[in-house]
Amino acid sequence: MDTNPPVTLQNLLQHLNKFNSQICSIYNNQLEFLTRGMFFIESDDLYEASGNLLESSVVFQNNNSNHYVIIKNLHNEIISDSYIIHIMSPGVNNFLKLTVNEAYFDSTGSKTLTSRESIPQDNCNQYFLMENVTKLQYDQFINQSLNFDWENIIVPSTCTGTEKEDAFEDLVQALLQRLNVKNYDRIGKGADRGRDASFEMDLAEWLPRSTSPIKWIVQCKYSKTSANLLKDEIFKEMVTVIMHNPDFYLLVTNRKLTQDFIDWFKTIQNIRNDYIPYKRLLLQKEDLEAILSLGEYTSIREKYFK
Repeated sequence: MDTNPPVTLQNLLQHLNKFNSQICSIYNNQLEFLTRGMFFIESDDLYEASGNLLESSVVFQNNNSNHYVIIKNLHNEIISDSYIIHIMSPGVNNFLKLTVNEAYFDSTGSKTLTSRESIPQDNCNQYFLMENVTKLQYDQFINQSLNFDWENIIVPSTCTGTEKEDAFEDLVQALLQRLNVKNYDRIGKGADRGRDASFEMDLAEWLPRSTSPIKWIVQCKYSKTSANLLKDEIFKEMVTVIMHNPDFYLLVTNRKLTQDFIDWFKTIQNIRNDYIPYKRLLLQKEDLEAILSLGEYTSIREKYFK
């Protein structure tokens, strides 16, 4: 593992967007795991004025301000004490780990911790450690930090049904609606004709020549045991979907997928072009967990998982 140069406040602020709102793990000074939360760095002047998160442009203009580490959305409330915080930031070609070393935090509200002292301006070396980590280390951190118990997915009181399958479809809908899709339409049980939902996406703002919305069909496949999804099981539904004339077919599942299934799903258009004329996209268990691990999806994640 390569260690980056010693951390200064200026260097930390340059990485603010990478770490702000990321999942963090909180440990006691014996490195025993306590709970999880969301990591933020905020300045006292802007936070007191607006209560909003800092934007990087504002941070660079306020380098003389006092900056504090704030942990929000704690899964479990903990008392004021000295803690060690681990945060990892995903990247395209590299992954970073930030460690807050034995800083004292005050409990400042419901499930919130705020560092008692501001971040040192000149010498952050004893306060922070920043390192490069591998994708495997990042994945292991996320898996350790978050619990995606698909077998016991929560069925909220606001759920459209009473079964775990209904909760899974609600979760998928919540994720897709974050993309500002249009005309999202859930299909009632017993009459799905190969789909659980449909929606449209307007591409005109990205593709000026696009004059009509792109039609998507959504198929959700949930299993309490994450049983393998079989080709025959899904192909019949894919054929049925043709009657809806979609541009794209989105298969979302928490079930196990073999590499053989994934390869088949990606190439089926080339093999059976007469039957499957539309494009396909697959969101499997690992994809869903990666999305739900992002800070902006915390409210959705906590609604369906303990």
